[in-house]
Amino acid sequence: MQTAAATCLMLLASAFSLGCQATDRSTDGASTGTGTGEGTRDEASAASGLEGEWRLTAIRGAPVELPGAQRPPTLRIAEGREVGGFGGVNQWGSTLDLARLDGGEFGLGPVTSTLMAGPREAMELEDRYFDALGAVRRFDGAALAGGELVLRDESGAELLRFARGR
Repeated sequence: MQTAAATCLMLLASAFSLGCQATDRSTDGASTGTGTGEGTRDEASAASGLEGEWRLTAIRGAPVELPGAQRPPTLRIAEGREVGGFGGVNQWGSTLDLARLDGGEFGLGPVTSTLMAGPREAMELEDRYFDALGAVRRFDGAALAGGELVLRDESGAELLRFARGR
């Protein structure tokens, strides 16, 4: 009986450690930034309107519907290049190419995330979020004045819409 319990505990510990490992969530590498890692003062000021916590409200024009008491996916843009947030189940992180912001471009480096499993609906939402995030190339500066962040693909189609705050 003790052997079975010990084996069960070892399996649970292994599953937990595997679930907490980070992985590269890039879809095609096309959103990879080309910055050197050190932004200039002008580049940092271009990011200042984007800095803060953003709550996902729509993916590809469809409102985000949260099952039960699930917290919404987020995008957090820190001072400098650090970007990350909550995907619906997992935490994620990346870097932002500050040199491209002045032209309205939004270039992310490779996205990494934890590998936790969750409810089916939450995992599906996270997959849609990460897929759209991988296709982002531009941001809509005009929407910032209204307290929203809109991220677009190369053609200008809306991919992700966020409201400021949690």
